[in-house]
Amino acid sequence: MNPKKKSEALFLVFLISLIAISTSAVYAAQPTITDISVKNSKVSGEIEVFCTTTSRIDNLYAYFDNKQCAWDLWVGATPQSKFTCKNVILGEGKAVKCVIGNNIAEKSLTIETIEVNPAQPIANSQIEVFCTTTSRIDNLYAYFDNNKCLWDSWIDATPKSKFVCGAAFVSEGKNKNAKCIIDEPPIIEKTLAKDVNLARIETIEAPAEATVGTSIEVFCATTSRIENLYAYLDNKRCDWKFWIDTTSKSKFVCDAITVGQKTVKCDIGGQSSTEKTSNINVKNPCENNKCWDKTSKKCIDNQKDAQNPQLIENKICIDGNWQYSDSRYTPNKESRGYCPEQNQCLVSLSGDPSANNIPIPEKNPRCIAQGQFINNDYCDENGEWSTLTKFVALQLKNMVSSGSDYILFCGSPETVLNDLSYQLEGKLIKDFISKPNNLANNFCVLSYTQNNANKVVIGTSLNKPLEEDKDFLKSISVNIDACNGIKDDGTYQKCSNTNAWYNKKMRSIIYNKNEILIGQQNTQSSFLKNIFAEIKTKLGISPLPAGDNTFVENLARFDKLYLSKNGNKEIKASIDERGTKNLLAQYFNFNTDICKIVENYNAKNNDASSGIKCRKDGNAFYVIAQGSSSSKLDPSKIWNDLTSKLRVI
Repeated sequence: MNPKKKSEALFLVFLISLIAISTSAVYAAQPTITDISVKNSKVSGEIEVFCTTTSRIDNLYAYFDNKQCAWDLWVGATPQSKFTCKNVILGEGKAVKCVIGNNIAEKSLTIETIEVNPAQPIANSQIEVFCTTTSRIDNLYAYFDNNKCLWDSWIDATPKSKFVCGAAFVSEGKNKNAKCIIDEPPIIEKTLAKDVNLARIETIEAPAEATVGTSIEVFCATTSRIENLYAYLDNKRCDWKFWIDTTSKSKFVCDAITVGQKTVKCDIGGQSSTEKTSNINVKNPCENNKCWDKTSKKCIDNQKDAQNPQLIENKICIDGNWQYSDSRYTPNKESRGYCPEQNQCLVSLSGDPSANNIPIPEKNPRCIAQGQFINNDYCDENGEWSTLTKFVALQLKNMVSSGSDYILFCGSPETVLNDLSYQLEGKLIKDFISKPNNLANNFCVLSYTQNNANKVVIGTSLNKPLEEDKDFLKSISVNIDACNGIKDDGTYQKCSNTNAWYNKKMRSIIYNKNEILIGQQNTQSSFLKNIFAEIKTKLGISPLPAGDNTFVENLARFDKLYLSKNGNKEIKASIDERGTKNLLAQYFNFNTDICKIVENYNAKNNDASSGIKCRKDGNAFYVIAQGSSSSKLDPSKIWNDLTSKLRVI
């Protein structure tokens, strides 16, 4: 070959190679779009689009719904550009797109598909929604039936997100919307209409007859398996056992408690529209109101009037029916026994059963019902004794403005009225009860400030209604007819032209010689219970040697109570003097080491059956004392020392 031509050929090959290398380098350096995100602008009708590339490039563009957006700025030092799209119309089917140059590189963001699992959802069941986008995006949300779902996970490496609508409790209906949206409020959204069927109970199977005291099997079949399925007999929930094979039928076991025509009910989630009932006749094979014992296969005598009834599985035979019952104390805790009804309180083991629920001492009932009282002893919830004094204290405490200083002291007249020598109309309060016929029960005295004036208010419950004995009104110089016409509605009402307020239903009176405002009526015992439940929790100790922890476990009576606030210092104390005496106290913001005082006192005064303990927690001291009148340490004798006479800083 001619050397010149050979040289030209080599140069041509070199030139072509150089162009190829150069072109390859250009294409290798070409940025690509790695991510797109979108969010609402603060300006109405605008959205912000963010395009991320492998490197910064000038000829980068963004579009929303095929309308070009205006470039705004680079985000920090990253290769992410912010664009502003104005006058946009948001909604379903919209897409956002980032483009480099003349479509050299392009990436779109839109919602492609929505899936719902199960494909035919059941109301009140867990629903899964799957949203697939063209690329992964964080500000993606899902809704079903207008209930927001919880994001769960990405499906593998795809841009499909799983959402769980477990707490949706969707209602039955046609064309419920499953919705996927990008950003909130939605910039891009897609909806899917689904029909929602409410799971229904198809059949209920129960025997036509059963024997009282036995267990019966009930079968509830539904249109599909559902977790919140329940069965009831005698309005008592039955025990779920298992699904029958692979069907949607559940087996329940129910106890036949009482005799008679009963209703068996299958129910979904407590919704009356999804229940089905069946009747069952519960028979008693025994005569004379005896009860059938399924274990011994014998008839058990009626225990309605028995002082010490025979219990079988915590149930008592009452007039041919087995009834659940817990033992309970008499008011003074001298005896323990049972009542024929669960919500009754035991007055006396030797009481007359025929006088039950007649709260008159002369009638001598064995038990009285919840909400009834004899003298100061009030039958509270679950057969638990409380006092009318508690409700007087609650009402007095409610008269004190939040954050104000006060002293509230409740106890026997001898303790409260002698120790606090307050005067009304020139007479000591103790003179109001000078009559020997026991007009009133325990007293509460409240000392506080109202409208910049110091006030002393007394409150007590009476042993007889005012319409039967008006001597108490005479003792406080109130017209004996002033309280006539008071309604029996459980609230304190003002007696005419006086400063006395009377609660006819609770037989309680509150009085001050000057004008007082009762304010909001308050009979909720949770306030006091919460205080002393906290003290019990903070102490976290086992019973003292006396061993009776009943008061600590069941705080209810509060017939002796002390609450005070002076600046940031507070005292809260109560004592139960029935049986073994129990005292609880709490002190806030005292600089004196109360625990040290308590420990020194205990070292000198405790014995095998009594003692006092203290615990410090932050700025609070917690004290418990237990003992009796016959022990070396008697909580009643140190009550005033720990409350009204306490002189520490």
